[in-house]
Amino acid sequence: MIRPLALGAFLLLGGCLSFGGKPPKTLMTLTTSANVPLETVRQASADNTVLILTPTANAAVQTVRIPVYDGTTLAYVADGAWNEPPVRAIQRLLSETVTARTAKIVLDPRQFGANPTMRLSGQLQRFGIDPGAMQAVITFDAQLSREAGRVETRRFEARSPVGAIDAPQSGAALNRAANDLAGQVADWVK
Repeated sequence: MIRPLALGAFLLLGGCLSFGGKPPKTLMTLTTSANVPLETVRQASADNTVLILTPTANAAVQTVRIPVYDGTTLAYVADGAWNEPPVRAIQRLLSETVTARTAKIVLDPRQFGANPTMRLSGQLQRFGIDPGAMQAVITFDAQLSREAGRVETRRFEARSPVGAIDAPQSGAALNRAANDLAGQVADWVK
C-alpha cells in the first residue's frame, strides 16, 4: 500500500526528473534519389555480388548531430539530429544506389549467405557543414576489395550549397550531397 504522502512526494519529484536531453526540434534522415522499382527481381551469379559494409568514422561524425567545421574548431547545428548515426545512413544509401544503378546484387551484411566477390568499406572523413563555403561536405575514403584479392582505394567528395546553417537546410543539403556521393561510388563499383 502506498501512503498518500509518499505518493505526493513521488509525483512532485516526477516533474524534476529527466531521462535524457531535450529532444531536437528536427529529426532528419537521408533519402535516396535512386529508388529500385517495386517487384524488381534480380538474378546473378555469385561473381556479380557486392557487400557494402558500414563505414567507420572519426568522433566528429559518430554522432547524430550535424558537425560544422570551421578551421580547427568544431560546433554542431542547433535543434536538429539524425534519426540514426550517419555511417549507417550512408551504408543504406550506398546499398540502395548501387542496387538501382548497377547490375550488381547487394547483399545485406547481416543476412547474407553467399560469399560476395566484392566488398565495399571505408571511412567517412567528413559529414557536415563548411560555414566559410556555405556548403554541406561529405568526404568518403572508400576501399573496394575485388575478386582475386585485388584492392582499390579512392577518395570521394560531394558538396551541396546550404542557404543557412540550420537543421532543415543543413539536412537537405547533406541529403543532396549524400546522393551525389552515392552515385559516384555506384559508378566506381559498376
